[in-house]
Amino acid sequence: PETIDVAIRLHQTARQVVGTVPYVLLLNKHDLAEDWKVDPATLGELSRQACLVAKVSAKTGDGVESAFSALAEAMLNGS
Repeated sequence: PETIDVAIRLHQTARQVVGTVPYVLLLNKHDLAEDWKVDPATLGELSRQACLVAKVSAKTGDGVESAFSALAEAMLNGS
């Protein structure tokens, strides 16, 4: 999907400009995951690139706090 392609390009640009930076990819609308059109191979590749790929729901709050905690921890550890 287009949104994931944009996220990948943004991450590549960030790496080119500032080097390795921690990054968490949030897959929103986890409560509607059955409607997602994301290729499992793409998710696998993203998991190898990001410090975390988290399925979250802004609507229910599911996974949001733990995702931000993981990003903060990665930033503090310089990952």
